[in-house]
Formats: sequence, C-alpha cells, structure tokens
Amino acid sequence: MASDQPFSKIVTDENLMETAQHGSRNYPFAFYYEAFSLFDVNCVEWHCHMELEFVYLASGTMTFRIVEKNVVLTPVDGSYTNPNNQHRFN
Repeated sequence: MASDQPFSKIVTDENLMETAQHGSRNYPFAFYYEAFSLFDVNCVEWHCHMELEFVYLASGTMTFRIVEKNVVLTPVDGSYTNPNNQHRFN
C-alpha cells in the first residue's frame, strides 16, 4: 500500500494516539511521501501509534523528537520509533 497524497494533519485522540489506520489488519504496512510544508507550522505534532515508524529524509533538515531524544536528520538520513512512543517532527 502506498500513497502519493501527503497528509496535512495528524489526528489524535485525547491520549495522543493517532486515529488513522496504516495498512490493514491483514497487511499492516503503508508508506507515504510527506511534504512537511503542508502541515501546520511545518511540523507534525506529538502523536503515537501502534505501528513501528521509519522515517527517511530525502531533502532539507528535520528534527525527529522521540520521547526525550532529539535526532536531527539531513538528506538520506533515516530514523525509527517503536510502537507507542510519542514523537513529533519539525
């Protein structure tokens, strides 16, 4: 499953759990091309989800904040977070 339609907002519940399903029960995998310039104030706010998340940065720079750790990504860098870890991107 792939999407070339970027998100522009992450919707969460009161516990910051993301409400969108990624993939399906039978195939729990999805990948997305994101344009952070489309998000409010060019960032993805704090959220968490049941899926492992891997991020690969194609251009620009980004700070990937995972719980209490900040990882600065530059082009061709990647990072991941385990399920249920609160994280944000800016």
